[in-house]
Amino acid sequence: MKKTRIFWLIFLGMLALSVSIEPNSRLGFAASSAVGPQALSQPALSCSGSSSCSGNNESSPPPADTTPPDTTITIKPLEISSFVADEFQFTASEPAASFECSLDSEGFTPCTSPQSYVALYEGTHSFAVRAKDQAGNLDPTPATFSWTVKYAWRTETVVAAEYSFQQWNPNHALVLDGSGNIHLVYGSDHLAYTYFDGSEWHTETADNSRGVGGYTSLALDSSGKAHISYYDSLTKNLKYATNKIGSWTSTNLGYFDWSTPQSSIAVDSSGSVHVVYCSSGSMGYLNNSSGSPGDWMWEPSPPNNCQDSPYLIIEGNDTLHLSFRDWNSVYYAKKTGWGTWNVETVDSDCRNFSDSDLDAFTLDPDGKVHIGYGCNSGTLPEGTLRYATNSSGAWVSTNIYQFDPFSIFRFRTSIARDDLGAIHILFIEGV
Repeated sequence: MKKTRIFWLIFLGMLALSVSIEPNSRLGFAASSAVGPQALSQPALSCSGSSSCSGNNESSPPPADTTPPDTTITIKPLEISSFVADEFQFTASEPAASFECSLDSEGFTPCTSPQSYVALYEGTHSFAVRAKDQAGNLDPTPATFSWTVKYAWRTETVVAAEYSFQQWNPNHALVLDGSGNIHLVYGSDHLAYTYFDGSEWHTETADNSRGVGGYTSLALDSSGKAHISYYDSLTKNLKYATNKIGSWTSTNLGYFDWSTPQSSIAVDSSGSVHVVYCSSGSMGYLNNSSGSPGDWMWEPSPPNNCQDSPYLIIEGNDTLHLSFRDWNSVYYAKKTGWGTWNVETVDSDCRNFSDSDLDAFTLDPDGKVHIGYGCNSGTLPEGTLRYATNSSGAWVSTNIYQFDPFSIFRFRTSIARDDLGAIHILFIEGV
């Protein structure tokens, strides 16, 4: 018959009493006047049916866990990675283990799987992860992996044009909004505005006139409303369109009978719109500081010979930055006061023809400039797309794409930098 023991422990002043009762047994007890853990550790006396009693030897506690867990990396980057974000996934040999990670031999810090690293500098990197079990044992041999980050340029089709392109008047632009979503404008038979809302693409008609959309430029204000400058090839007007009030409205900015204006647009923090244009060697600058779409004011622009390709952006403190070119060089200018600009030469070995029409640029958080532009001759092969930056202090240029020599039109770059530091360049090539 299975025996059942009932233990009953009471404290009476200085007396600790432990009683053990078994079925069909007499009552026995052990008492101690000691107080504290020593009293509780005294064995109770067990008396069976016989008159003899013996000590009750309780079972010993299980041994402490001193075995460390083992860590395994299950998913890791390619040995040569060109992705902006590199991800690791890992497991432990013991359930409910926690993890600590280290990047490039820095100290271990708590982490979870998956663990991602974004916008790492180009070069070799090392990753280590170790598991820690619930007993506090650390894996003495962390799982490790080394890889090389080398970013690469990629091209992809993001949206199909709904209107035909003008062959000789490049007509598209790209910007990113505060959420990193893409906004595009393009057209010639009509002016189309397309944007991605995070899940799908949407297209609207910004100007339903025929022949509009040449030399198009796009900017978003702080409310996400679009502002577009563009050329109307039938009426020969430089035009401005916006959906600021909800519906699309357009305004004529100037008439150009004998030349085609190439423009760029930007919006400052107060909502004022600024437009710069180049036309046959001359440059113009105007703004609507009043905020009214039809109220524009002219102001002196940089004195350099501007053949084409103006591109204007506004820094957070409302400072105007501009890139443009003449026949042989690419320039960058910064507005320092009313009618005054500081001008720098970006590339003096880049001859321009009429089919390379825009040198877009962007600024990083440190105020450094990043420009995408095309060259048709000089010491470079004809039809070379280039990227230049002054992030090191001096201007440095890199060839990033070679166009088909039989391309009908090319370049017309648009450029943007995302929150991860990646540079995006949009261009068009027709063969």
